[in-house]
Amino acid sequence: MNQVNKILRKIKRNLRRINQNLRWINKPLFILPALVVFAFVITIKDSNKRVRLINNFSIADGIVKHFSTNSRSANGIDYRFEINGKLYTSSDAYPNINGQIGEDLTGHHFPVAYQIGDTNNNTMLIAPADFKRFHIAFPDSLSWVIKYLDLE
Repeated sequence: MNQVNKILRKIKRNLRRINQNLRWINKPLFILPALVVFAFVITIKDSNKRVRLINNFSIADGIVKHFSTNSRSANGIDYRFEINGKLYTSSDAYPNINGQIGEDLTGHHFPVAYQIGDTNNNTMLIAPADFKRFHIAFPDSLSWVIKYLDLE
């Protein structure tokens, strides 16, 4: 009987270890699908925001206030624009701007597309692709910008 109790204790210990290991394994198995769902929701939300902007926009004159390079993420531009006398500031990522000479864009004017009724939904149009997204011809007056872009 003593031998049986020893075996049962060993089995219980092993079952506890297995249970602890399974708990550790189950966390990543739960977290991974949650992250995938979260990324999907963010992508859909961002896509809907862009669609709303493209479907209902107006153009304002904007000025680049600051250009920043970041080794971990895309280069960024801080800009400001005015609508009906009210000043708005915004920023956006511009990965296709050459980080070594992008600072030269500071102080230059570019069109800003903003959503009518939601001026927080806006983007500065710099590259030909930006204009194309809004079905606007790239202006000849901005052809000098091409040298600042890393076009593929």
